[in-house]
Amino acid sequence: MDLNPIGMPRHAAAMHRGFLLAVLSHDHRFAKRIVEEARRRRLEVVHVHSREDIPLTAKAVIMKRGEFPGITADRVVEAEATQSPASVVDKAIEKAFMIEKVAKALVAVDPGKKTGLAYYADNVLLRTETLYDYDVLAEHVADFFRNHPESVHHVVMGAGAPIYREHLTKSLLSKMPDLREENIFTVPEGNSTRLARGRDELAAAVIHRMWSRGVKRS
Repeated sequence: MDLNPIGMPRHAAAMHRGFLLAVLSHDHRFAKRIVEEARRRRLEVVHVHSREDIPLTAKAVIMKRGEFPGITADRVVEAEATQSPASVVDKAIEKAFMIEKVAKALVAVDPGKKTGLAYYADNVLLRTETLYDYDVLAEHVADFFRNHPESVHHVVMGAGAPIYREHLTKSLLSKMPDLREENIFTVPEGNSTRLARGRDELAAAVIHRMWSRGVKRS
């Protein structure tokens, strides 16, 4: 996976330029949470109130489950009000990329006091984030894996910052009893920080690139 000059995988940077997401709902609180999550990812998003207002250029449409019965399409994602906005937008991106079944749900991690994360459905980058709290981090990863119950779950960590890495591994395993330690891998970080220009979440994307290219793992 090639990186553009700011360290973002090229397909993800292209998606930010051309990805339009529509949220169809009369529930303003539900729609607001989805819109805020999409904008956090720098995605273009519109909130509409009727089927007729859905832009033809929308790559995916998110609806609150049961609110608009009879509307079915390949690009539609029905979501529960209780779902995390991150998991809903993830599914919308997967729909846009025509991923019906995710074989591998993977989280790449750049460990440290500030921890960068990159979330992948197979080889499609869904989102990135930087977190400081390991309990919050473990819950975000657990939510991502819960959203992909039939997928193989992998965590790939950079080999640097061993104290932080060990602490993080313990947090993940305690939060997710079904996550096996043998599915947590480490890879040399190499020049990940330099390539990402110091941005932790992009360093995680670089670590995923090293993983996908078969850099020696442990």
